[in-house]
Amino acid sequence: MPEFLPVLPRVFLRLTALLSLVLAAATMSASAADASLLDTRWTLDSVRGMPAVAGRGGPPHMVLGPDGGLEGNTGCNQMGGGFSLDGDTIVFSPIRTTRMYCADAYRTEQELLKAFQDVARFVITGDRLELLTKDGVTLAVFVAG
Repeated sequence: MPEFLPVLPRVFLRLTALLSLVLAAATMSASAADASLLDTRWTLDSVRGMPAVAGRGGPPHMVLGPDGGLEGNTGCNQMGGGFSLDGDTIVFSPIRTTRMYCADAYRTEQELLKAFQDVARFVITGDRLELLTKDGVTLAVFVAG
């Protein structure tokens, strides 16, 4: 009987264990990206290519909850609404806001609220969240924190 035959079962077990670890790591990293989308304060950096302007409400931001709720501020008004996820696809329900007027943050607020209507998917790279159209055009860029 060849000498390598008794070694094969051990090699097979080690390869199986290694493959299991690799698959578990891949699954965890995918979940980590999705988890960071939720319960993170996302501060608006730009909308439709324009830098975000903070008004009396502070910097525009949002938090997406695990229950499908959105809370945040447009830079002027409080906002709330809902969203649904399917992989990297995200759809926002109509966003409601309070009704104060802020001259400094008005354009940021209006463009952000319009952008939510056109969002089809998201991409997270590090601490950066991009909301994109179905054609991949960036509508809004947020930064964690």
